[in-house]
Amino acid sequence: MTGCGRRSPDSLAELRTRLLEWLTEQGAAAPAAAAVTITAAIDGYLLQRALDPSLEPDLLIEALASLVRPPA
Repeated sequence: MTGCGRRSPDSLAELRTRLLEWLTEQGAAAPAAAAVTITAAIDGYLLQRALDPSLEPDLLIEALASLVRPPA
């Protein structure tokens, strides 16, 4: 991360790459799409949480978990 909690494009790309690798290892159905979606969702959640500190992550976690479950 760079100053004031901002993430650089390089750190976001690294996060996506690491997620892609992990999701591939876990057998996710669409690891590249899931990695992009998870990164964007986390970023969006952090923005919303900054605007509304009472926002809990439960529904986001539930939705994201469905992306990483291997296909049946």
